[in-house]
Amino acid sequence: MTRMPPPSVLLVGLWVDRDPEGDVPQRFRHLPELFASEGFALHTVHRRELDPAPWIATPPAGIVLSGSKHNLGEDCTVADFPEVDRLLRELPSVPLLGICFGHQLIAAHNGGRLGYAPAFREDPDWPVTPTAHLDLFAGMPLPCPLAENHGMRVEDPGPGYDVIATSGDGIEAIAHRQLPRIGVQFHPEYYPRQQVHHGRTFLQNWIAAKVKPRVAR
Repeated sequence: MTRMPPPSVLLVGLWVDRDPEGDVPQRFRHLPELFASEGFALHTVHRRELDPAPWIATPPAGIVLSGSKHNLGEDCTVADFPEVDRLLRELPSVPLLGICFGHQLIAAHNGGRLGYAPAFREDPDWPVTPTAHLDLFAGMPLPCPLAENHGMRVEDPGPGYDVIATSGDGIEAIAHRQLPRIGVQFHPEYYPRQQVHHGRTFLQNWIAAKVKPRVAR
């Protein structure tokens, strides 16, 4: 009997080209194990090498948009990410998780507004308080310590999105009211840097709450 391959999750790398750490930066190399433990194969593709057509023809179980050292409105604009634009337009029912820059890109793509955080925030355990979608924060203390590394933030996610988590720095997470799209300012993938790996729990919760239900349909 032939075993079926596990369903795929696509991680779109938005980091600066030719990262000195290689095709997949070190901070992402532990993620395939996490997704495999949940029954998924994680495929990491830098956005400049991404051909959206095959993924649109055979949609993945989920999509993750990574962080980046880019600053939207300074050294790039939404128009510089046509591959992401096409995925967002043509795969509205695929669960989407935007992380840091990916979160900001979702909001800007939606007509939202970005601005600067009160100060550059680099902290492995910054307290984040959820206000909705508590299933994403199940099994975590409230407020929850999560890793931050950013200087910009979402100030208004635009129409159709609700703010679902905040901190002293402002908006920490957003969710679309109809589509399975989540954006988070924090970095759950940085969980190896944390005293307790709450970021890993958050990613497992996202998979359980958003990705697995789609596969089970």
